[in-house]
Amino acid sequence: MDRKLQEIISDARRELRKASGLALTPEQQLEEQQRAELWAMNKFLSNKFDIHQRLELNLKAAIGSDQSVVAMFQAEDKHFRLARNGNKECTLFFLDSTGDRELIHLPESDPQFTNKILVAIGDVL
Repeated sequence: MDRKLQEIISDARRELRKASGLALTPEQQLEEQQRAELWAMNKFLSNKFDIHQRLELNLKAAIGSDQSVVAMFQAEDKHFRLARNGNKECTLFFLDSTGDRELIHLPESDPQFTNKILVAIGDVL
């Protein structure tokens, strides 16, 4: 079974369990939390980047290696990660074979947030 189908079936199991009044397993609780965080990240990205920017950068929310929700970008075969923290701040990292390199750290409320992220990506390209 491919990964997407597994996710769909897992979602169905979780919804049936919730609908029957049974408590979610710890694994299902984690999935539920990550699902809500993925939705919130996608909403955040939709508010910050227009559809053309998101498509061009292959921008998507994902679960990071540390199980946190991050935004992943790809441009010209280069990969970037945008991480949010609890203080409403974001950090953009360039990912390469030597590790993660921090490019910019800024508050989500910065009126030039998107432009600064795009320029930081452009500087790497």
